[in-house]
Amino acid sequence: MGATPEQRLLIMKRIVITKNEGKGVRWFNADQATMYPGCLYFLGKIAFSKSTDSTESHESLYLTKHDTWILREYDTDNLSRASYSVISKNEAAKWFVKNEYEDKDIPFSVLDNVMNLEL
Repeated sequence: MGATPEQRLLIMKRIVITKNEGKGVRWFNADQATMYPGCLYFLGKIAFSKSTDSTESHESLYLTKHDTWILREYDTDNLSRASYSVISKNEAAKWFVKNEYEDKDIPFSVLDNVMNLEL
């Protein structure tokens, strides 16, 4: 018998880029990437994603070993149906700002892009 969806999530190393805009099959190794979780804010006892302003839709960000930024979008009611897309360094910088990461927690490779967003 094959692995359950939950087991596949735990043992999967190769994650296929699902939003790939006609660029063929591409993937990244999650075990060799750095993951940055999306942050939450609360209204009463209800948690909202800072990047989506939603209670159900959330995001996290990966930086691959090849310095590529990957955005993971998922719904809390169906974690196995996450989508992954390659984003630019500027889009990654905006994500860090929306999620209110402190400068010390933002990778140096994108920190200049974050600083350029200041008005």
